Amino acid sequence: MNHRLETLRYAILLDVLLFWPSGLVAIIRTSLSCQKISDQYTASTYLAEATATSFKAHSVLAAINTIKAVAQAISQPPIAKLSDLVGRVETYVLCVCLYGIGYVMVATSQSIFLYAFGTATNILGITGLYLLQEIVIGDVSSLRNRLFWSIFPSVPGSINVWLGGNLAETMLDRSTWRWGVGMFAIMTPILSLPIICSLGYTQYRTRHETRAARSVSLPGSFLDKVRHWIILIDGIGILLLLAGSGCILINITIANAYGSTWGSAHSIILFIVGACSSIGFVFWEIYGAEKPLLPLYLMTNRTVMIGMLLAIAHPAAGSIASDYFYTFLVVAANQSVLSATRISGLSTFISIFSCLFAGAVVSRLRRIKWIIIIGAICDTLGLGLMIRYRGSENSLFELVLPQLFRGFAEGLVGFPVQALIQSMTAHEHLASITAIYLTIFYLSGGIGAAIGGGIWVNMVPKKLHAYIQDQDTVNSAYGDPFSFAQAHAPDSPERLAVGRAYTETQASPLAINSPTVFHSRLNIQQRLMSEKVILTVATAIAGISIILACFLDDPQMPDLQSRPEAELMKMDDGSKSDDQIEDL
Repeated sequence: MNHRLETLRYAILLDVLLFWPSGLVAIIRTSLSCQKISDQYTASTYLAEATATSFKAHSVLAAINTIKAVAQAISQPPIAKLSDLVGRVETYVLCVCLYGIGYVMVATSQSIFLYAFGTATNILGITGLYLLQEIVIGDVSSLRNRLFWSIFPSVPGSINVWLGGNLAETMLDRSTWRWGVGMFAIMTPILSLPIICSLGYTQYRTRHETRAARSVSLPGSFLDKVRHWIILIDGIGILLLLAGSGCILINITIANAYGSTWGSAHSIILFIVGACSSIGFVFWEIYGAEKPLLPLYLMTNRTVMIGMLLAIAHPAAGSIASDYFYTFLVVAANQSVLSATRISGLSTFISIFSCLFAGAVVSRLRRIKWIIIIGAICDTLGLGLMIRYRGSENSLFELVLPQLFRGFAEGLVGFPVQALIQSMTAHEHLASITAIYLTIFYLSGGIGAAIGGGIWVNMVPKKLHAYIQDQDTVNSAYGDPFSFAQAHAPDSPERLAVGRAYTETQASPLAINSPTVFHSRLNIQQRLMSEKVILTVATAIAGISIILACFLDDPQMPDLQSRPEAELMKMDDGSKSDDQIEDL
């Protein structure tokens, strides 16, 4: 779609959102933001409850998180392209529908498979809503202030890190997780209607230009239009990326678990298909794609490539450490649902304000690199503290302290890296670079979930068998840990055994220094080898981010939508533009 038309639309959109009628729209936008963030802060609690209590399959939590991450990642490029091809209104409506339909499926699911499918559908919707927000912000803000405005919409909803805990606890006490999920399927479409009307009004005011642009952009028969769209969204590349990432990540999670082994036929097939698809994706993007997901001049840019590597290392480390954190807090650390929800969401709450602070600093100093370096250091420090302070015998303060460091670090890495790589691209490719960055970012979260889940499902059952002799008790503790925790007192031998199994799998060396009757069943060498596994892996990956961040460029952020140097690099690039492809 014509870029002048899009610029006109953004100008009118700002006019609508800021001045007509400003108070009502502001209240609605704030309510929608609070609702989405409340959903974010309660989703992990409901997921843990659903897999444990309704489906008796708590160990598949990591597999579902992997599926969510793949769906979240792979949806970014096509949604970005669709918003340019068919318009913001149509794409926004589509995302709202996917969000609502997905949660209806989740709330009514009677099997773990339907639950996972509904979750993936919902993730497609909510990912689109957030991506559209980032694209619009990128189009109407200067590089100097982009980091600040990227995080600003999340500020009103930050209070939900506290309210989310109360909401989750109340819902689980008085109803079920199904209504906790289902209410968002009702609220989101209703709160989205005014925003859709605003976008529709914008499109109505530019209807003549829209018709002219679309009549040029989509020529020929229906098949020609389909081919045109597939080229523009790089459909083959997306399919290869989906097949490669999905097969490999799911295989990592289920190998040596759920009755599977690395030598199983389906594990070998998944690995081969995933590896071939991943290699094919690289060659296709370099040699075959007429409109690659990432233009050639960006593929050879050092800061962009390092930024993409940071988008792998940072979220992967966090996801490894966080997937079973809520379960650990409730079952091993004896925290309430309210406390566990707040502790597990604390880092996200802190990250909003640390990112807001970073945005103000960048607006003043016009530099980003050193903010990212400081963030990478704090992230590694926070994960390192978890190795020492994530045990069943640690105090509440000791459990919270690492989350404060991680929250501060998250605000100094994720959005700042996004803003930095956006400064390396021409404005024409803003949506593409944002989408591919978020694709890698969320896909890396799936990698972390797969690694952490693989460690969990392989180690926890063995430790439970080592510490508990009764097989029925082991099955109950592993399949439905929350019901198990309610049925056994915190100081009971069974509960202590489960706490020790969780502690040794995740983190704390305190477990070695506080033996119980169960601990004697493992010899010293076995214990030392199994200690601190999940968080040691996470800390090592986070440490790589520090090295990578030191090699980033540190350009000055101008009061422009893009740097002139990036526009010149785009002119020298051999990739075909949208207009050239439209002529095919």
